[in-house]
Amino acid sequence: MDGVDFVTRLSLSALGKGADFLDVCRQMGVSGNNLGSSARMRIDAAMQQKFDQARQSGPHPVDLATARGWLRELLSQTA
Repeated sequence: MDGVDFVTRLSLSALGKGADFLDVCRQMGVSGNNLGSSARMRIDAAMQQKFDQARQSGPHPVDLATARGWLRELLSQTA
């Protein structure tokens, strides 16, 4: 993790159980602490792809609200 989105990505890290990751999980009724490591790895990989796509074609840096929306989408697919 590096670049201008570092702090946002860190706070949304599933593997790192970032504060915003856990907050979005709580809001969706998902226990972020109980997700298996493979599920958290898949979420982080998918989030990385979204950040990479945004860097190439969209707004940069990515605002936290947008990234939280991405995470909500991913969690709804996981849950």
